[in-house]
Amino acid sequence: MKYTSPPDFVPEDIKHALAVGVNAILADDHVLAKIYLDFGNKLVDHFDLAKQGA
Repeated sequence: MKYTSPPDFVPEDIKHALAVGVNAILADDHVLAKIYLDFGNKLVDHFDLAKQGA
């Protein structure tokens, strides 16, 4: 089972990080999953702050 990409308004690097993270979970690679999902969450936080004008 492959994860399909999020909508187009999500920046490419976040899409990639989350897709790799989710695929790692599906492949049972928890170390890789944690690295990429943490990275994805940091990017999401960064873009949320940017949208708020911080």
